[in-house]
Amino acid sequence: MLICISKCVCFSLCLLPILFGFLIPAATFLVMTAKHGDARAYELLWELGTNTVILGSIAAISVTCLGLVIAYVSRMFPGRMTRWCELVAGLGYAFPGAVIAIGVLVFLLPIEDHILNILERMSENTPGLFLTGTIAAILVGYHTRFLSITVGLLAAGLKQIQPSIDQASRTLGANASSNLIRVHIPMLRTTIILAMLFVFVEVVKELPVTLILAPFNFQTLAVRVHQLASDERLAEASTCALAMIVIGLLPVFFMTSIVERLRPTSHE
Repeated sequence: MLICISKCVCFSLCLLPILFGFLIPAATFLVMTAKHGDARAYELLWELGTNTVILGSIAAISVTCLGLVIAYVSRMFPGRMTRWCELVAGLGYAFPGAVIAIGVLVFLLPIEDHILNILERMSENTPGLFLTGTIAAILVGYHTRFLSITVGLLAAGLKQIQPSIDQASRTLGANASSNLIRVHIPMLRTTIILAMLFVFVEVVKELPVTLILAPFNFQTLAVRVHQLASDERLAEASTCALAMIVIGLLPVFFMTSIVERLRPTSHE
């Protein structure tokens, strides 16, 4: 009897964060959307959702590729320099998004001004803002913010591969690049997918970097929710917030299915 009561109490305590952190807010958004949803959001939902998914997909692929390169170089050439590279790559997640966004602007603006001055001397026609006023600045911010996620996951995955496999591939004549492409990437396929999904989910709900660095004619679901919530139009903001929940849940379900397939089954 005491065991059953203890299990019920533990189950209830585990259910509380899910109940108050997700189920009740999601149900509230659903009711608010049905009663007082943003009428304009239905017109913009496809555009905002497409921008969010495209931005998240590009960031997930590029950040994961860069994280794989850093983790692989750290494995193949261990030393003080590679350890420092891994450490620096992991610092971005510790800083607030607004600080990273301002830092990206401070870094990119002098480079952009210098290139524009050169182009003005060479020709009267200048391309205008091509770094700070484009998606490139957002991607730089995302790389700074979320690179630690992919480096950590992929470095942990590479540690599961025995060094003897690298030695065997070198014996067969494979260099570092072919060893990565033909040996490590196939063995890290699941870890790479998980890293991409983690970055995608983070990008979907990231606000400060997107809000500060996004072009004027570019919006995502998070930016739309922030704008409506800042104007105290909470009922209208619920529509895009609900869309963000749906887009963010799909990768979570995918990650859960991958983890369940990887979990070893017990045989009695």
